[in-house]
Amino acid sequence: MPAWWPKRSKPSRSAPSRASVDDFWSWWTQEGASTAARAISNGTAERLVPLIAPRVRALHPDLAWELAPGPDGSEHVLVVTAEGDPKLRAHARRWLLGAPPPDRTWAYSDSRLPGDDEPLQLSVGDHEITSDDVVVAWSLDDRHDCLDVTVHHPAMAQMPEQVRQQLTLVLLDHTLGETTVETWIGGIESAVGPLPTPVADQDKNDDDDGDGVGGLPQLRAAVSALADSRVDDDGTPIWKLAESTADDGSVTLALFRVPLRSASAPHLEQHVELTLPFRHVTEAGLPDAPSLQALRAFTDEAEAALSPHAMLVAHESSAGRRVLHFYVDPLSDAGERLRQRSAAWSEGPSEFRSTPDPAWEQVAHLR
Repeated sequence: MPAWWPKRSKPSRSAPSRASVDDFWSWWTQEGASTAARAISNGTAERLVPLIAPRVRALHPDLAWELAPGPDGSEHVLVVTAEGDPKLRAHARRWLLGAPPPDRTWAYSDSRLPGDDEPLQLSVGDHEITSDDVVVAWSLDDRHDCLDVTVHHPAMAQMPEQVRQQLTLVLLDHTLGETTVETWIGGIESAVGPLPTPVADQDKNDDDDGDGVGGLPQLRAAVSALADSRVDDDGTPIWKLAESTADDGSVTLALFRVPLRSASAPHLEQHVELTLPFRHVTEAGLPDAPSLQALRAFTDEAEAALSPHAMLVAHESSAGRRVLHFYVDPLSDAGERLRQRSAAWSEGPSEFRSTPDPAWEQVAHLR
């Protein structure tokens, strides 16, 4: 598939069968890996299409695949990707979860990895594109934990809008990798006119608020800095606090995981919402010490028991009730076990709601 092929958004079907995943990896480990490595070495990689394509279609007909130079430690990487479609990410992730360990020949990924540091050369229509000629302006959206970017190449002035957009996505995916784009990039625009000329010293170009202008390598550094700022010293994601007060004076206190994006755990595509009332209430309607301790114990025990098939990503407290937002693997029993745990809550009748949500839209109001 050409790198600038338009990203698709089609209705998804159910999750891939265990048999289709097992069949793929059985074939791959027995003969596919060695056959693919020989074909690449011999310059006959096109012969692999009729071998690999039907097996990827068996996982889901709308998944894409490619062979690419491998990351550090592996010569090649086999990629099966949803191409940005949240409805398909779980299919690709379940394929990856069945993969053998990487070795010196093959690594595996469910999204396109960043390219190497060499300039990317592309032919787009009558235009020869070199990534060294790309200028990017970015601005930090601190509220939503992302960078909004505008991308310019001189040839974009002669391109139709759709082609400009496709080229922009290709350049970003090559620079950052698909998962990083989906996680840390917000608004994406392509500019017909030139952007401000980057200064030679990038340190002088970066404002304290995270805005900047530069080439694609400078954008990569800015995204890396943003991602690093959203983890604790031990590398775990931070949680952010948000508070709002209604006209009647009632307070809602929300705590949520960063990044609050489905790309971080695409196989957890079922939203489970638990509403737990609490007895010990402050004047602001928030949990007082005894109830706060009980709520923390509930979530800690649930996460410990259900990981890696469930993840608590946010909770909201208001008017004597706490709403817990979990995402679970619908192929596991995590949702049912959460229902059972909530039914045993001792401070009042709980509520349970479970809905498919591969894009994590049920928590979009928090991110």
